[in-house]
Amino acid sequence: MVAMLNSARRLKKKLKDRVEKTRQRQAKRYAVALRSGEIAMRQATRAAGLWQPEVVEDLVVSLTSFPVRIGKLHRVIRGLLAQSLQPRKIVLYLSLEEFPDRALPKELMALTSDRFEIRFVEGNLRPYKKLLYALSDFPQATIVTVDDDNLYPFDCLARLWQASVANPRTVICVRGRCMQIQDGEISHYMDWRSRDHPSRVS
Repeated sequence: MVAMLNSARRLKKKLKDRVEKTRQRQAKRYAVALRSGEIAMRQATRAAGLWQPEVVEDLVVSLTSFPVRIGKLHRVIRGLLAQSLQPRKIVLYLSLEEFPDRALPKELMALTSDRFEIRFVEGNLRPYKKLLYALSDFPQATIVTVDDDNLYPFDCLARLWQASVANPRTVICVRGRCMQIQDGEISHYMDWRSRDHPSRVS
């Protein structure tokens, strides 16, 4: 009898977890659809001359990617190009170890311009490519690093820039974690406290 009750509890928990995961997936798809529509609207109004974003010459957006995600990266770039505040440049750093022939999707290549460029680099620093190379290439700029699998709200760069101006010499983030130390040792990354809203990390 006890074994049956335990089995029923496990089954109930498994079903509850599955329902929650399904809800999360549906919510994520809905959010992506909303942002995709918003990006398309801003592109149309800009093309029609009805809207022009502010450009900050001191701001550079940097990101990196790898072969598994490169096929959908054009969506992220379109979203960045539709931000209400525009950086001087958006730079995509790619490793020649992962793209030895420099062949990239045509949808992504069609977006290259004075505002968006792709730079191939030797070696592979993995996620750190988007920060370390940008710091070297643009030593005087304010650098915003973004992910290659996220569609950002249209005012994301504007909010980050405003927070940066108000809090100089401070790391600003939309989503991050505060490093935790226990018994004099740095805790595992997954134990660090999450910060999921614009904030300062000191």
